[in-house]
Amino acid sequence: MFADLIRRGLDPATIQLGIMDGLPGLERAFLGAFRKATVQRCQVHKAKNVLVKVRKKDRKVVAEDMRRVVYAGDPLSAKRALERFSTKWKPMYPDAVKCLQRDFEAVTAYLAF
Repeated sequence: MFADLIRRGLDPATIQLGIMDGLPGLERAFLGAFRKATVQRCQVHKAKNVLVKVRKKDRKVVAEDMRRVVYAGDPLSAKRALERFSTKWKPMYPDAVKCLQRDFEAVTAYLAF
């Protein structure tokens, strides 16, 4: 699909960011075609992956705290928000915290733009 877009005239050097759901094969294909681009993890998919590890009664507040991380406004603020999120929720939901920490760079990639 990406090669076809390039064959039809898309300049691969103009592509800066690709938003996708975390499928490794898709990311490899995208980065193979658009070598200068960055991958941004879909925040909706990541939120679902994190929140499934949280009890229903806590999901709303965990989601609010997670939004503070991914919509922080700049990379440093996002890193600080992740630290606060991790400190608050790791004792109760270590797997949820680990899930967000693992993909933090990909979930906040857009902040570099």
